Amino acid sequence: MKLLPDAIVLVYDTIEDSKHRDLAMKAIDTAKEIFMPSIVTHEFIESCLD
Repeated sequence: MKLLPDAIVLVYDTIEDSKHRDLAMKAIDTAKEIFMPSIVTHEFIESCLD
């Protein structure tokens, strides 16, 4: 499976007590390829700094 995650998927995977963490981890872990546009990386970093 190819994955083009939104920044929120990365946030859910990062936050240990997120109620969606298991789903986010499964999506990321089962992906054969992950496409990460620079805007997604930017949004992820920005959301982590808030």
